[in-house]
Amino acid sequence: MISRRVRLWFVCLCGLFVFGSAPAGAITLDFSSGVYNSTCCGSNQYREDDFLVSAWPNFSKVFGNYGPRLAWYDGWGTIRVEYTLGAFDLNSVYVPVSPYAGLVFTSSTGAQISFGSGTGTLVFSGPQWTNIDYFTIRNMTGTNILTQLDNFVLTPQVQTVATPVPPALALLASGMIALVGASSRARRS
Repeated sequence: MISRRVRLWFVCLCGLFVFGSAPAGAITLDFSSGVYNSTCCGSNQYREDDFLVSAWPNFSKVFGNYGPRLAWYDGWGTIRVEYTLGAFDLNSVYVPVSPYAGLVFTSSTGAQISFGSGTGTLVFSGPQWTNIDYFTIRNMTGTNILTQLDNFVLTPQVQTVATPVPPALALLASGMIALVGASSRARRS
């Protein structure tokens, strides 16, 4: 009789959670809703939606027509973007002001894209820009010239989460009722 109870409890509790994967969806780093921090050694950090943007030696925010943008001046500086919870896909980056020194984007897979002095949205596609750990940005020439970027669109990889679902709660309730009924019958016999 005890083994039936244990089995019933186990079935009820197992049905309470459903494990599944759900895509997190694209996240846009807009450099306005996150937090800016200065760290030691002259580097800066910006955090938003579990993404970390760090720079050596530093960066700052400037205000454009639609809010703040990421900006830096040091020609040899490097910007690094990583997701603190795992891998992600780089979808696009908006270049609002022409980067006259050009830009080089490098992914953790080793892929590189060079961008001249235009403006607009850079779209990143292909396997070398998906499931990456980080990417970096630097200018092509090492020239000290103001560079501005905005709206990094990134997609975190799918994560498996345990989620209680309403049918599972109903299953738990019916199992509890059955357990109470079984124990009261066992006492009468």
